[in-house]
Amino acid sequence: MNNLYQIFYPYNKFDSTKDVEIRLEKFMYTKEYIDFENEVADVDDVADAVHAIDNNACTIVSEGAFEQQHPPQSVVNVIVQPSLQRGGSKLLIPDKIDSLFWCLYIAHYGYEQYLAIGNKYMNAEFVEKAKIMEYLKSNKNVLKNINKKITLGAAQEIMSELITNKKTSLLSINAFAAYYKKNILIENTMNGSYLEYIYDTDEPWIHIKYITRGRYGICEIFPIVKTGIHVEYPDKPLRGISTYKVSELNELAASIPSIANDPARSSWKKPDLYGNIWRTLLWA
Repeated sequence: MNNLYQIFYPYNKFDSTKDVEIRLEKFMYTKEYIDFENEVADVDDVADAVHAIDNNACTIVSEGAFEQQHPPQSVVNVIVQPSLQRGGSKLLIPDKIDSLFWCLYIAHYGYEQYLAIGNKYMNAEFVEKAKIMEYLKSNKNVLKNINKKITLGAAQEIMSELITNKKTSLLSINAFAAYYKKNILIENTMNGSYLEYIYDTDEPWIHIKYITRGRYGICEIFPIVKTGIHVEYPDKPLRGISTYKVSELNELAASIPSIANDPARSSWKKPDLYGNIWRTLLWA
Protein backbone atom coordinates (compact mmCIF):
# COMPACT_ATOMS: atom_id res chain seq x y z
CA MET A 1 0.00 0.00 0.00
CA ASN A 2 2.83 2.40 0.89
CA ASN A 3 4.41 1.87 -2.52
CA LEU A 4 1.14 2.53 -4.33
CA TYR A 5 0.63 5.69 -2.28
CA GLN A 6 4.10 6.95 -3.17
CA ILE A 7 3.56 6.22 -6.86
CA PHE A 8 0.21 7.93 -7.25
CA TYR A 9 -0.04 10.67 -4.67
CA PRO A 10 2.87 12.87 -5.82
CA TYR A 11 1.15 13.24 -9.18
CA ASN A 12 -2.07 14.42 -7.51
CA LYS A 13 -3.99 11.38 -8.63
CA PHE A 14 -6.79 12.15 -6.20
CA ASP A 15 -6.95 15.95 -6.43
CA SER A 16 -10.29 17.74 -6.24
CA THR A 17 -11.93 19.22 -9.34
CA LYS A 18 -10.91 22.67 -8.09
CA ASP A 19 -7.24 21.63 -8.05
CA VAL A 20 -7.59 20.32 -11.60
CA GLU A 21 -9.14 23.63 -12.72
CA ILE A 22 -6.28 25.59 -11.15
CA ARG A 23 -3.61 23.49 -12.90
CA LEU A 24 -5.33 23.70 -16.30
CA GLU A 25 -5.89 27.46 -16.15
CA LYS A 26 -2.67 28.32 -18.00
CA PHE A 27 -3.90 26.31 -21.01
CA MET A 28 -7.28 28.07 -21.22
CA TYR A 29 -8.01 30.55 -24.02
CA THR A 30 -9.37 33.30 -21.78
CA LYS A 31 -10.22 36.95 -22.41
CA GLU A 32 -6.98 37.91 -20.62
CA TYR A 33 -4.96 35.83 -23.05
CA ILE A 34 -6.80 37.28 -26.08
CA ASP A 35 -5.99 40.80 -24.82
CA PHE A 36 -2.35 39.78 -24.36
CA GLU A 37 -2.15 38.42 -27.94
CA ASN A 38 -3.68 41.62 -29.35
CA GLU A 39 -1.14 43.77 -27.52
CA VAL A 40 1.96 41.86 -28.52
CA ALA A 41 0.72 41.72 -32.11
CA ASP A 42 1.64 45.41 -32.32
CA VAL A 43 5.32 44.52 -32.06
CA ASP A 44 6.15 43.86 -35.72
CA ASP A 45 9.88 43.49 -35.43
CA VAL A 46 11.19 41.97 -32.21
CA ALA A 47 14.81 42.65 -33.12
CA ASP A 48 14.14 46.41 -33.44
CA ALA A 49 11.85 46.49 -30.43
CA VAL A 50 14.53 44.98 -28.21
CA HIS A 51 16.48 48.25 -28.47
CA ALA A 52 13.48 50.34 -27.36
CA ILE A 53 14.34 49.87 -23.67
CA ASP A 54 17.39 51.61 -22.22
CA ASN A 55 19.72 48.84 -21.08
CA ASN A 56 21.68 51.25 -18.87
CA ALA A 57 18.70 52.20 -16.69
CA CYS A 58 19.25 49.63 -13.98
CA THR A 59 18.38 50.30 -10.35
CA ILE A 60 18.53 47.85 -7.44
CA VAL A 61 15.56 48.02 -5.09
CA SER A 62 16.90 48.80 -1.62
CA GLU A 63 15.44 49.23 1.84
CA GLY A 64 13.35 52.40 2.07
CA ALA A 65 13.48 53.06 -1.67
CA PHE A 66 9.74 52.82 -2.26
CA GLU A 67 8.82 54.79 0.87
CA GLN A 68 11.38 57.57 0.37
CA GLN A 69 11.10 58.05 -3.39
CA HIS A 70 7.46 57.15 -3.97
CA PRO A 71 5.07 57.66 -1.03
CA PRO A 72 2.05 55.30 -1.09
CA GLN A 73 -0.31 58.04 -2.29
CA SER A 74 1.78 58.55 -5.46
CA VAL A 75 1.83 54.90 -6.50
CA VAL A 76 0.50 54.35 -10.00
CA ASN A 77 -0.80 50.97 -11.21
CA VAL A 78 0.59 49.28 -8.12
CA ILE A 79 -1.45 47.93 -5.23
CA VAL A 80 0.01 48.48 -1.78
CA GLN A 81 -1.35 45.87 0.61
CA PRO A 82 -0.72 47.22 4.16
CA SER A 83 -1.92 44.02 5.84
CA LEU A 84 1.09 42.23 4.38
CA GLN A 85 3.69 44.76 5.51
CA ARG A 86 6.18 43.53 8.08
CA GLY A 87 8.64 45.58 10.08
CA GLY A 88 7.64 48.76 8.22
CA SER A 89 8.56 47.27 4.83
CA LYS A 90 6.34 47.76 1.81
CA LEU A 91 4.93 44.98 -0.31
CA LEU A 92 4.20 46.20 -3.83
CA ILE A 93 1.88 44.08 -5.94
CA PRO A 94 1.93 45.05 -9.65
CA ASP A 95 -1.60 45.26 -10.98
CA LYS A 96 -0.82 43.34 -14.16
CA ILE A 97 -1.70 39.88 -15.51
CA ASP A 98 1.88 38.66 -15.09
CA SER A 99 2.61 40.14 -11.66
CA LEU A 100 5.59 37.82 -11.15
CA PHE A 101 7.31 39.22 -14.25
CA TRP A 102 6.73 42.81 -13.15
CA CYS A 103 8.07 42.13 -9.67
CA LEU A 104 11.31 40.97 -11.30
CA TYR A 105 11.33 43.92 -13.69
CA ILE A 106 10.89 46.48 -10.90
CA ALA A 107 13.55 44.83 -8.75
CA HIS A 108 16.07 44.95 -11.59
CA TYR A 109 15.35 48.19 -13.45
CA GLY A 110 13.79 50.24 -10.66
CA TYR A 111 10.35 51.62 -9.97
CA GLU A 112 10.87 54.83 -11.98
CA GLN A 113 11.54 52.91 -15.19
CA TYR A 114 8.46 50.81 -14.49
CA LEU A 115 6.34 53.98 -14.33
CA ALA A 116 8.06 55.40 -17.44
CA ILE A 117 6.60 52.59 -19.56
CA GLY A 118 3.27 54.43 -19.55
CA ASN A 119 0.46 52.37 -21.04
CA LYS A 120 2.75 50.11 -23.11
CA TYR A 121 3.18 47.45 -20.44
CA MET A 122 2.35 44.46 -22.62
CA ASN A 123 4.73 45.55 -25.36
CA ALA A 124 7.50 46.17 -22.82
CA GLU A 125 6.86 42.74 -21.29
CA PHE A 126 7.07 41.05 -24.67
CA VAL A 127 10.29 42.89 -25.54
CA GLU A 128 11.97 42.05 -22.23
CA LYS A 129 11.09 38.37 -22.50
CA ALA A 130 12.38 38.34 -26.08
CA LYS A 131 15.70 39.79 -24.88
CA ILE A 132 15.98 37.07 -22.25
CA MET A 133 15.19 34.38 -24.80
CA GLU A 134 17.88 35.68 -27.16
CA TYR A 135 20.35 35.73 -24.26
CA LEU A 136 19.60 32.07 -23.49
CA LYS A 137 20.04 31.14 -27.15
CA SER A 138 23.46 32.80 -27.20
CA ASN A 139 24.53 31.34 -23.85
CA LYS A 140 23.34 27.76 -23.99
CA ASN A 141 24.88 26.62 -20.70
CA VAL A 142 24.04 29.64 -18.57
CA LEU A 143 21.01 27.97 -16.93
CA LYS A 144 23.31 25.27 -15.55
CA ASN A 145 24.84 27.98 -13.35
CA ILE A 146 21.47 28.35 -11.63
CA ASN A 147 20.35 24.73 -11.55
CA LYS A 148 22.61 21.91 -12.68
CA LYS A 149 19.59 19.64 -13.17
CA ILE A 150 18.12 21.73 -15.98
CA THR A 151 18.19 19.60 -19.11
CA LEU A 152 18.35 20.74 -22.73
CA GLY A 153 14.65 19.95 -22.98
CA ALA A 154 13.87 22.11 -19.94
CA ALA A 155 15.94 24.95 -21.39
CA GLN A 156 13.93 24.76 -24.63
CA GLU A 157 10.72 24.74 -22.60
CA ILE A 158 11.79 27.88 -20.75
CA MET A 159 12.56 29.73 -24.00
CA SER A 160 9.20 28.69 -25.42
CA GLU A 161 7.35 29.78 -22.27
CA LEU A 162 8.96 33.21 -22.35
CA ILE A 163 7.31 33.99 -25.67
CA THR A 164 4.07 31.99 -25.56
CA ASN A 165 2.87 31.98 -21.94
CA LYS A 166 0.79 34.86 -20.62
CA LYS A 167 2.30 34.38 -17.15
CA THR A 168 5.88 33.71 -16.05
CA SER A 169 6.28 30.19 -14.68
CA LEU A 170 8.41 29.25 -11.69
CA LEU A 171 10.61 27.23 -14.04
CA SER A 172 11.30 30.36 -16.09
CA ILE A 173 12.64 32.19 -13.02
CA ASN A 174 15.92 30.39 -13.68
CA ALA A 175 16.22 32.45 -16.86
CA PHE A 176 15.61 35.75 -15.04
CA ALA A 177 18.22 34.90 -12.39
CA ALA A 178 20.76 34.16 -15.13
CA TYR A 179 19.93 37.22 -17.26
CA TYR A 180 19.69 39.72 -14.39
CA LYS A 181 22.66 38.09 -12.61
CA LYS A 182 20.86 38.14 -9.28
CA ASN A 183 19.66 35.64 -6.70
CA ILE A 184 15.91 35.27 -6.33
CA LEU A 185 13.94 34.17 -3.28
CA ILE A 186 10.21 33.49 -3.68
CA GLU A 187 8.32 33.06 -0.43
CA ASN A 188 4.92 31.33 -0.40
CA THR A 189 2.84 33.15 2.21
CA MET A 190 0.08 30.54 1.99
CA ASN A 191 2.00 27.42 2.97
CA GLY A 192 5.17 28.75 4.61
CA SER A 193 7.65 27.40 2.04
CA TYR A 194 10.13 29.15 -0.24
CA LEU A 195 12.09 28.63 -3.46
CA GLU A 196 15.64 29.76 -4.18
CA TYR A 197 17.28 30.57 -7.52
CA ILE A 198 20.95 31.22 -6.79
CA TYR A 199 23.13 32.93 -9.39
CA ASP A 200 26.01 33.91 -7.08
CA THR A 201 25.73 34.29 -3.31
CA ASP A 202 27.85 37.45 -3.50
CA GLU A 203 25.32 39.15 -5.79
CA PRO A 204 22.15 41.01 -4.66
CA TRP A 205 18.92 39.21 -3.82
CA ILE A 206 15.43 39.82 -5.14
CA HIS A 207 12.74 38.97 -2.56
CA ILE A 208 9.27 38.16 -3.90
CA LYS A 209 6.18 36.94 -2.08
CA TYR A 210 3.54 34.64 -3.54
CA ILE A 211 0.37 36.14 -2.06
CA THR A 212 -2.61 34.40 -3.64
CA ARG A 213 -3.11 32.15 -6.64
CA GLY A 214 -1.35 33.82 -9.57
CA ARG A 215 -0.51 37.02 -7.66
CA TYR A 216 2.95 38.08 -6.50
CA GLY A 217 4.39 41.08 -4.68
CA ILE A 218 7.90 42.49 -4.39
CA CYS A 219 9.19 42.74 -0.84
CA GLU A 220 11.54 45.43 0.41
CA ILE A 221 12.91 43.56 3.44
CA PHE A 222 16.71 43.64 3.66
CA PRO A 223 18.75 41.69 4.46
CA ILE A 224 16.99 38.56 3.25
CA VAL A 225 15.89 36.39 6.16
CA LYS A 226 15.00 32.87 5.08
CA THR A 227 12.15 31.46 7.11
CA GLY A 228 9.88 28.50 6.51
CA ILE A 229 10.51 25.30 4.58
CA HIS A 230 12.83 25.27 1.59
CA VAL A 231 11.49 23.21 -1.32
CA GLU A 232 13.56 22.44 -4.38
CA TYR A 233 10.68 22.05 -6.83
CA PRO A 234 7.23 23.68 -6.53
CA ASP A 235 5.50 20.62 -8.00
CA LYS A 236 7.58 18.09 -6.06
CA PRO A 237 8.14 19.51 -2.57
CA LEU A 238 9.30 16.26 -0.95
CA ARG A 239 11.61 13.38 -1.75
CA GLY A 240 10.20 9.86 -2.00
CA ILE A 241 8.39 8.65 1.10
CA SER A 242 10.91 5.87 1.70
CA THR A 243 13.71 8.42 2.22
CA TYR A 244 12.05 9.90 5.32
CA LYS A 245 11.85 8.62 8.85
CA VAL A 246 8.57 9.20 10.68
CA SER A 247 10.41 11.51 13.08
CA GLU A 248 11.58 13.67 10.14
CA LEU A 249 8.05 13.95 8.80
CA ASN A 250 6.76 14.86 12.26
CA GLU A 251 9.40 17.58 12.48
CA LEU A 252 8.24 18.98 9.15
CA ALA A 253 4.60 18.73 10.18
CA ALA A 254 5.29 20.65 13.39
CA SER A 255 6.43 23.65 11.34
CA ILE A 256 3.21 23.74 9.29
CA PRO A 257 0.40 25.22 11.45
CA SER A 258 -2.47 23.72 9.45
CA ILE A 259 -1.02 20.24 9.99
CA ALA A 260 0.44 20.73 13.46
CA ASN A 261 -2.96 21.85 14.77
CA ASP A 262 -5.01 19.21 12.97
CA PRO A 263 -6.82 17.16 15.66
CA ALA A 264 -6.71 14.07 13.44
CA ARG A 265 -2.93 14.14 13.13
CA SER A 266 -2.35 11.71 16.03
CA SER A 267 -4.14 8.97 14.10
CA TRP A 268 -2.18 9.43 10.85
CA LYS A 269 0.10 6.70 9.62
CA LYS A 270 3.30 7.53 7.74
CA PRO A 271 1.60 7.66 4.30
CA ASP A 272 -1.11 9.99 5.66
CA LEU A 273 1.48 12.29 7.22
CA TYR A 274 3.60 12.33 4.07
CA GLY A 275 0.58 12.94 1.85
CA ASN A 276 -0.76 15.83 3.91
CA ILE A 277 2.64 17.53 4.02
CA TRP A 278 3.08 17.03 0.26
CA ARG A 279 -0.30 18.50 -0.55
CA THR A 280 0.22 21.48 1.77
CA LEU A 281 3.64 22.36 0.34
CA LEU A 282 2.58 22.16 -3.32
CA TRP A 283 2.60 25.47 -5.18
CA ALA A 284 -0.73 25.76 -7.02
